[in-house]
Amino acid sequence: MAAKCRALRTARPAGTRQKKYNHLNLPVAIEFLGGDKKITYIYNASGVKLQKRVLNQPSVVITDYVGGFQYRNNVLQFFSTAEGYVANTVIDSVNHYNYVYHYKDHLGNIRMSYGLDENRELKILEENHYYPYGLKHSSYNSQRRGFKEEPEGSSVVLKIKPPGEALSSDYNYKFNGMEFQDELGLNLYDMDMRDYDPAIGRWTGIDPVTHHSQSPYNAFDGNPVFWADPSGADGVGAGGIFTNAYGVANYQGYNGYNTAMSNHGAFNGGYMSVADEMGGGIFSTSNLGEIAAIGNSLGLWSVSNIWVPGREGHSGFGEAVVYSGHWETVREPPVNLFGIGDGVNFHKTFANQYKKFANTKGDGIFRVYGHGHWNGVWDDTKSAEGTLIRTAKGFDKMMAEKSPEWSDAIKNQKNVILILYTCTSASAENSIAKKISNLHKNVTVVGFNGYVTYNNGTIEGVNKVSGSGDKNGEIVIFRGGKEIHRDLYRN
Repeated sequence: MAAKCRALRTARPAGTRQKKYNHLNLPVAIEFLGGDKKITYIYNASGVKLQKRVLNQPSVVITDYVGGFQYRNNVLQFFSTAEGYVANTVIDSVNHYNYVYHYKDHLGNIRMSYGLDENRELKILEENHYYPYGLKHSSYNSQRRGFKEEPEGSSVVLKIKPPGEALSSDYNYKFNGMEFQDELGLNLYDMDMRDYDPAIGRWTGIDPVTHHSQSPYNAFDGNPVFWADPSGADGVGAGGIFTNAYGVANYQGYNGYNTAMSNHGAFNGGYMSVADEMGGGIFSTSNLGEIAAIGNSLGLWSVSNIWVPGREGHSGFGEAVVYSGHWETVREPPVNLFGIGDGVNFHKTFANQYKKFANTKGDGIFRVYGHGHWNGVWDDTKSAEGTLIRTAKGFDKMMAEKSPEWSDAIKNQKNVILILYTCTSASAENSIAKKISNLHKNVTVVGFNGYVTYNNGTIEGVNKVSGSGDKNGEIVIFRGGKEIHRDLYRN
């Protein structure tokens, strides 16, 4: 958790007397009127919250945060899983665990939690319905179930939560998947860098990333249906893939997943890394807005130029160049896996691509050209027979020899793009593109479902059937081992 921005001293939650901050600009104490109520926080040296202490005299409730494990008064309440969390109920000093699963919407908001009751029947624990800016509907579907000991003390059952009763299912991570702090009527979401008030749709502290076109207290760029902002610093679009472009001129023209951005100069100097890498397909002009954030680095990258096929005297395959001060010292020249036995056409195409991208210092994009296999790529540079690389680790070894910057990038850089210009690199269920993406969570891998056509020194298109000319092949994008998008490549 990064340091929260200091809130204006006049911007205090209702009923509070004073809010104190530490040297990291993190709130360490919230004092309420009357003097008998107080919330204090403890953080580690990097600003990660370790403990919350709620004083409501004479009672004191202490919540400890230990990674994904959360304790209340030294008793484990739950720990997180990929699908939800595991609730813990203690009976006679024995822990009883119950799995709870989440249903989330496109922005990561937890909409429903469900689990199994004592009869192994599926039951809903809680439903969450939100107004656009995160305030929860309260006039319907307000019942909550929680795990509780049976009167006989023999087992744990699901029970409808009476008003005011605390059950072990009091899991308060809801809107944007973040913790809702409702203690003592505070009613704020604890985002990473600052607190958020869903009642007014505004932050309690200023934005750590300055956007001159809007208020520093403005939330979700005025569009909470599309943008989430769990960090409190920069919006994240659906699935966490597409990232806030505010600070970019004509941002209002960007409207969702599949928006035409005719004014491509709008991205200059913004927070999106735009890679119109292939001059067609999902990187085409009509879909540029959709894929614009593929190389996003949350403000670390800056687009200095965009070349659109057929404009400014440029045409053909791969006419966009993205530069980044963050990558200023890195060079990622294209990698050639074609061998002596391959035709002149392949080498001519690579030579043209190398000329185009060899000096794109700082674009953060690695490009590999060669022959593909349904679950690997061929390295034909060492023998006429070639070597089939089937694993992500084998790919890393090859790249370490041919592009030393690759090893540094996968270890030290937050966002890396790899484009495999090889046939069928994304065709199989366990394709080489997916394998690499699964091994390196910081790498967005672009591959092809189909056969890449090299012709007269250019990459002409992608066919679903080899040699057919059908041009029905697809571009497939992976991130974190999962497919995040695919679309037809349209030359």
